[in-house]
Amino acid sequence: MEEHQLIHKLRDAGLRPTIARLLLLKTLYESPDSHYVETLYRKLGRRGTPLGMSAIYRSLRDMQRAGLLVAVRDASHSVHYRPQPGAPPISIVCHGQAVTVSNPEIYTRILSAAAQAGLDLTGREFDLHVRSHWLNADCTPPGTKPETNTA
Repeated sequence: MEEHQLIHKLRDAGLRPTIARLLLLKTLYESPDSHYVETLYRKLGRRGTPLGMSAIYRSLRDMQRAGLLVAVRDASHSVHYRPQPGAPPISIVCHGQAVTVSNPEIYTRILSAAAQAGLDLTGREFDLHVRSHWLNADCTPPGTKPETNTA
């Protein structure tokens, strides 16, 4: 993944694109495998871009909370990280009708708004309920007729 794409991902998730975050994301996206913190530390050191363990842990935690990474605990209770494969599905509900979408941009924006309100929805599926006085009971804009089957 190109650096400008990584910067965009971080900004969309509400994170500053620091050198540590960019280096870690680049390393994680280069390999489909998940990585232990120690493995990331050694890989970055071999590349000539060493980061301290505290910077690595802090950056991984921030990116996990923002929904960019998945942390998986193995049988030995060690944690390894991999990029989030995609945004979890979001059910948008309007007057009892629902549609499910999986859109990383919408997901990160909702996470950011929820975090500002003190909610942690990271990595969770959730329903987004739409309430609007400006929609008809069937969720169509005012002045439109409901669709009917003419078959």
